[in-house]
Amino acid sequence: MNSTFDILPVDFLADWPWLAWFFRRLQSFVDVSFFDGGGRYYWVSGLTSLGVLAIAYTLRPDWRARWGGGFLRFCFPAGFFTHRSTVTDIQLNLVNYFISPGINIMWRFTGVFFTIYLMTVMVAVFGPPPQSLEWAWWTILGYTVVHAVLSDFGYWVWHYLAHTVPALWAFHKVHHSAEVLTPLVAGRVHPVETILLPVFRNAAVSLVMAPALYFFVGTAPAMTLLGMELVGALFAIAGDQLFHAHVPISWGDRLNRVFVSPATHQIHHSVARQHWDKNMGGYLAVWDWMFGTLVLPDSHQDIRYGVRDDMPQPHPGLIAAYLQPFADLWRDLPRPARLFWRHEE
Repeated sequence: MNSTFDILPVDFLADWPWLAWFFRRLQSFVDVSFFDGGGRYYWVSGLTSLGVLAIAYTLRPDWRARWGGGFLRFCFPAGFFTHRSTVTDIQLNLVNYFISPGINIMWRFTGVFFTIYLMTVMVAVFGPPPQSLEWAWWTILGYTVVHAVLSDFGYWVWHYLAHTVPALWAFHKVHHSAEVLTPLVAGRVHPVETILLPVFRNAAVSLVMAPALYFFVGTAPAMTLLGMELVGALFAIAGDQLFHAHVPISWGDRLNRVFVSPATHQIHHSVARQHWDKNMGGYLAVWDWMFGTLVLPDSHQDIRYGVRDDMPQPHPGLIAAYLQPFADLWRDLPRPARLFWRHEE
C-alpha cells in the first residue's frame, strides 16, 4: 500500500520537520485504523457492519420509519456525526493515536512480564519445559479460541473495576460521557485507561500463553480470517462496529446471554439508574450472565446515553476529557476512601 505521505511535497515539508512528523502520524493513523486488520475501524469490519445494517433496514420497517429517509440516512442519522459529543470522539481518536507510542508500551511490557512469570513458576514446579508438542491446525484453533476467551474475561474484570472503583471510574467515565453512539465512541478513551487495561488482559491471556510456550515447540501462529485474528473476524462479520451505534440490533434472549449484541451494549451506555454497571462484556455476555450483571435488551428500546440524567456533560471537549478525571481525583484526595469505595455524588 502506498502511503499518502509519498504524494505530499516532501521538499516543502523538509523545511518544517514538525509538520512532516504531523503528516506522517496522520497517515499512520489512517493506515492503522482503517487498513490494518487489528485497526479499530478496519474497512472489512466496516463493510460487514453495513451489511448487517442492510439486513436490519430490510427486516424492520419500524426502524426505517424511526430514523427516516433512505438507507444512507438510516445508517448515518442527521446530526449524529456533527454532534458536539462526536466531535470530542474524533478529537480523542486522533490525539490518542498521536501520543500512543508513549502509552502502548504497557501492552508489550505486561504481556511479557506475566507470561515469563508464569513460565518461571511452571519450571519451578514441573521442571524444565519439555516443548515436545508440535503445532497442528486444531491445536492452533484451540489456542486461538482460548486466548480470545481469556482476553475477554480480562477485559470484563477491568471493566467491572472501572465501574465500581471511583478512582478508575474517573477515567472510564470519559467513554461513558458520549451522548450519541457512533462507531467512533470505541476510541473515546482516556489514555490512563489505555495504560491500565492491558494489565488485566495480559494477566488473563498469560494463562494460556505460558503453557503453550512450556509444552509446544515455538510460538503459536495466529489463525486469521479476512486479515483479522479469527475470533475478532467472526465478531466483525456479525457487525461488531455496531456495538456503538444507534440501531438496537439484538441476537435474541438465548444468544444475548452468551454474546454481546449492539442492543446489549446500548444498555451499558444508558443514563437510567437500573442500567448502571450492567452488560460489561467485550464480546462475550456470558461473564455478565455468570456474575449477575446482565440485562437483556429490547429491540424497541429507546435509550438516552451519557453518564447520568441529572449531570451536565462532564467532558464537553478534548481538554476537559483529558483533565477532568484528574480534577475528580484531586477533589477526593483528602478523603482517600472515596477513591476506592463508591459514594453518591
